[in-house]
Amino acid sequence: MNELQHKFLIKCFVKTYEELIFRVKHRDNWLRTQLLAQLIISTLALGGIEIGGVKSALPLPGILALAPMISLVIYIYYMIEENLIGRLSGYISELSGKEQKLSSSETIIHNFDSSIQANHFFEETQPQRIFGQAVAFILIPLMLLFVAVQKIPLSFLSMSIFIISLIILSIIGYLIKKSHDIRSQAINRRHRQKTHESN
Repeated sequence: MNELQHKFLIKCFVKTYEELIFRVKHRDNWLRTQLLAQLIISTLALGGIEIGGVKSALPLPGILALAPMISLVIYIYYMIEENLIGRLSGYISELSGKEQKLSSSETIIHNFDSSIQANHFFEETQPQRIFGQAVAFILIPLMLLFVAVQKIPLSFLSMSIFIISLIILSIIGYLIKKSHDIRSQAINRRHRQKTHESN
């Protein structure tokens, strides 16, 4: 590997890593936004309480029915960031193999993303991540929806909103599962490729 290739490889790693850190912060901000949005909706529903400058003079329990729809919109943006983080991590992981080929070395120097420890970390923490996302994006909006159903007079409109909201929360559940399945498949594929290369 000549000096120019070496510098370019390092630059690729640094730039991608910086983008990865930025995207992780951006993704976490979407989670904070979701929790704050649910808190604001609850505040407006109760009335007379002020949080972050948001206050309603009268209780607006019907607004709780918006919780699942807001949750879906925010989760879509969260999922976009999460999937991009997976792609960036995969790219960083592949740089170790590229470095080995360019340097014609028999030894591969693994960065964290290409290491077995990263695979173990993902596998060990996946249940907690799924649970956390389910609570933030499904369970909290579902609880607010049930409160809304109890406070709003029963009508065709309220039942329609309830059914649509349940469908929306089911879609979020499906998206959470699909996102984690895609990430797991990508990590397993990288792990099999590394095992094949080492053999």
